[in-house]
Amino acid sequence: PSSPSALYNLGLVEHQAGNPGLALGLWRKAAAADPLYRPARMAIAWGMKKLERPEIAHEADLWENFRDRALEPLPLW
Repeated sequence: PSSPSALYNLGLVEHQAGNPGLALGLWRKAAAADPLYRPARMAIAWGMKKLERPEIAHEADLWENFRDRALEPLPLW
């Protein structure tokens, strides 16, 4: 769906089903579809507080750097 209210409601359903990450993603899609749709923005803020680890971007960067270094060719001499 592309309707902000439909995406928001799907987020509520997913949250009730025990899928907070999926709910947050749906609420973010709702906010992207209509940045002025207040229920989605409020749900995102609330959902971020409820997640144990709302932001892991720093860990993703850490692992990307580790992977890049691990895949570098090693000199044979």
